[in-house]
Order: sequence, then C-alpha cells, then structure tokens
Amino acid sequence: MIRFNQEQATTGDAAIPPANVREVAFCWWGAILWNAIAQPTGFICLNALIKGEALAALGLLLPLVGLRLLWQALKKRRQMRDLGEIRLHMDPLPASIGGEAGGSIDLPVRYSADNVFLVSLRCERGIKRDDDTHMELMWDERGYATSMPAGVGTRIAFRFAVPANQLSSSNVNVWTVRITAELPGLELDRSFIIPVLRTGRPKRSQLTVPLACELKPPMDLPSRTVRIRRHPAGVQLLFPCRRNAKSALLSAFFSAWFLGGVVIIVVKNPGAEAVMLPLFGLIGGGLLLYSVWLSGNSLEVSAGAGELNVVRRFMGLSLPASRIAAVAVRRVEPVRSGACGTGPCARLLYRITAQCSDGTGITVGDGVEGRRAAEEVARQLREACGVLPTTAEEL
Repeated sequence: MIRFNQEQATTGDAAIPPANVREVAFCWWGAILWNAIAQPTGFICLNALIKGEALAALGLLLPLVGLRLLWQALKKRRQMRDLGEIRLHMDPLPASIGGEAGGSIDLPVRYSADNVFLVSLRCERGIKRDDDTHMELMWDERGYATSMPAGVGTRIAFRFAVPANQLSSSNVNVWTVRITAELPGLELDRSFIIPVLRTGRPKRSQLTVPLACELKPPMDLPSRTVRIRRHPAGVQLLFPCRRNAKSALLSAFFSAWFLGGVVIIVVKNPGAEAVMLPLFGLIGGGLLLYSVWLSGNSLEVSAGAGELNVVRRFMGLSLPASRIAAVAVRRVEPVRSGACGTGPCARLLYRITAQCSDGTGITVGDGVEGRRAAEEVARQLREACGVLPTTAEEL
C-alpha cells in the first residue's frame, strides 16, 4: 500500500515523478520469475503430449502466458527509454476536493496538431482482505488534454473538476492521473499519483485550458458498445452482444480453469467427484453460463412517439419486452454496475436505468464503459422521452 505523506503533499515540489517506473520493474521481475518456471514446464508438457498424454496440452498455456508477460515488460521499458524522465507539474498543489486538479507535462516530441492526448483522473480505495490489499475504483473521469508548442517539444495541460463528495488522498485513498497518446513512432503512457486534499477553501487551477471532459464534446459513442439510429419520432439504441466481449472471455477463461481442473482431478483420482463437483464444478458451470449470457444477449431501446420500448434478445430470441408511456418516465440516469480490467487500464461499467412514476425501474442500457459515454446515452434518452435533466449525481 502506498504511504501518504501529508507534509510533502502540501509543501513539496509541484513536479510529481511517474509511478510507471515501479510498474516497469514489477513487470520485469514478474516476467522473469514466471518464465523461469513456465518455460521448462512447457518443454515437459510438450514431451508428455508427444507421448500421447492429451491433458498435458493444458500446461502449454504457461509458456505462452510467460511470453506475453515478457512482451509487455519490453513494451513498457521502450516507452520509458524513448521519452525519458517526465514529471507532472501540478497546478494547484495539492489538488482540491470540491475544487480542481490540474497540471502540465513537457514532452521531447515535436508539436503537431494531429497528436491527441487522453487524460484520466481516478480515485481508488484500498480494501484490506486478510493479508492482501485490494484496490477498488471509486471515481473515474476522462477527457482530453490541451497541447501547445514548448520550444522544440510539446507541452500538454489539463484541468479536472473534483466533486465535493469525494475522499481525500490518504494511506487508503489513492488519486491517479494517467496520460496516454499514440505518437509517431512511439507510445505515451504515464501515471502519476497526486495529492488531492480537502482544504478550507477549494482551490482552482491557474491554467487557462478547458476542463478535460469538456474539450471535445459531444462524445462519439463506440459502436461496439451502442449504436444510435435517429428517426423523425425519436431515437433507437442498439446495445450489441459484443459490448460484453471482454467480460465474457474472462468469465469463460476462469470457467475453463475450474472445469478443466475438475476433469483432471476426477480422471486421476476416481471417486473425487463427490467432493469436486458440488464446489468447483458448480463454480465453473456458473461462470460458463454467465459467459454464454454475456456473449449472447443484446438490448434494443426505442424512444419516441410518446413511448419507450425495451426489448432484450438472447441468441436472437426475444425475451419479454417492456413498453411504457414516455410521460411516465421521471428520470434516466447512469448507475455504476462494476468495472472491467485491472490497474491503470480499468474502466468503470455503467447500467442506464429509467425510473417510472410508479416507482419501478427499467434497464435501458448496460455494459457501457466509462462515465462520459454513459452520461451521453442517458442524455439522448432524456431528450427523446422529454425528461428534464435533474441535478447531476456523482457516480
């Protein structure tokens, strides 16, 4: 767990070093240790497979995973080498709860208006379980940084509005800024752990750049998450099956490990099914069914002409539909439903719900990655149903 230094956060240098250096070292050691075990194991399993032991094929996954880890470590090392040491100059220092978080970095890259820099600000809470600490994503905002020439290089700057109901940096709550870009011939990916504190008076940044989330509105929704078709009467949204592809593949992977382990143990130890099937078999089977559901269900929402129609399909078969009058819809808002991915690449998942006048709620969208995309979907449904926007709630 990262130890938070209150004095350093309020009086230290505004230049924050990247946290990726530690991440690169961890990736290298992880890749080396894994391959030291996995590669010899792969040769043993290959020899057993040649001799006719089919189950040994499962062991060939280990060296493949090791090669993937090695590739990731090489990629991160190249990123660090090509761009050198990059520091985030914060403004204000520290960032302020209820105020703003902002900063700038200088890159040894020639300025080009075609370069697009993505920036995110997130808050994670450390949850201690037994002897391990698990980081849970609590808040996430994404947008674009402003770029400008700076000598022979490029300076990028950004600002975020920090909600007043968020938690200050501490040994438990960690705030991270991540800046990424695909530049000619190289890739930028830097993360910075920054202090975000609750001060007597919220601080504002002196940077004269737009808020990151407002720099390029309206947002283009990814077609793999939702497709929007406009018609004279309103709007139609289609959430295709592939919106849950990552979660479905992850669930199928763990299902294969559970079920494969059950098969191997039962084959090697006849009679063990009485112990293995009730526990690991049910877990593996449940994960498999969940994977099939995620990869096979789609959602079609049509709003307009005074009605809101919601139809969910599974493997092409329509499930019971919902049809209500648009005037009965009181609110349409995103609700956080989980997260996908881990570490700096994690994204919050949202479900869009429509609250009706009789107190019931209807799911009008799910599997939407990122707060901005979820808010855009909710906004378009509000407009089609004639629902007035309410005071935004922090997600």
